[in-house]
Amino acid sequence: MYDQLKKVLSGDVKKSDLEMAKSYMLGRYQMNAQTVGMILSYYTGYYFPTDKVYKYDDIPERIKKVKFSDMIEVARQFIDADTWSLAMVGSGEHTKPADLAKIIQPLYKKEL
Repeated sequence: MYDQLKKVLSGDVKKSDLEMAKSYMLGRYQMNAQTVGMILSYYTGYYFPTDKVYKYDDIPERIKKVKFSDMIEVARQFIDADTWSLAMVGSGEHTKPADLAKIIQPLYKKEL
């Protein structure tokens, strides 16, 4: 995860990676458009925090227009905000989240 975040932040991403991410998001859009509840969730999820209504049918075109620079800018905004969390779900013994957080932490400003 650290290596992937570092690659995105430095712009070291293949065109095929960006295209796969777009394809994934387009698939999610299609799945979410199948129920009224999911469409309602979309509108409430964007309207209440932004006071803007984005037309649901415009999403595929917005996804297709995403560029490398957009992806890198959003990643940097997350890192620069310096607010993050790490969660793990599963059964059995796993590496502690705190141990994994120490690996990712150098990308951020604040110490753990």
